[in-house]
Amino acid sequence: MGHRGSSSDDLAVATITGVVSRYAASRQGEFSDAVAAVREVAGGRADLLGVVAGTFRGRYRADPQDAWWAPDAERLCVQAGADVEVARAEADIVERRLRSARFGPASDPAAHSTGT
Repeated sequence: MGHRGSSSDDLAVATITGVVSRYAASRQGEFSDAVAAVREVAGGRADLLGVVAGTFRGRYRADPQDAWWAPDAERLCVQAGADVEVARAEADIVERRLRSARFGPASDPAAHSTGT
């Protein structure tokens, strides 16, 4: 959501997101099998796994009831080798955008900071 990469990176993020979502939401199969599948589809791209992990984290922080499975998805990405610094940054962007879209700009604490 906050990620702005090449079109091939965007396609990879979408593919990784789909695989992670399928495993996390269904909770079927062994976790280690899910990690292996995510690693394979990510092709060693810790940065893209970080984007996906951060997207799930931000989504959960913005609306935990709607994204009840997102912590499992984030954990799956991290276990598959996600860059956690990228995930943290992406989570902040995603959460801010989702809250703003859902509740308006007043829901963004950063918009109210005075910098003092």
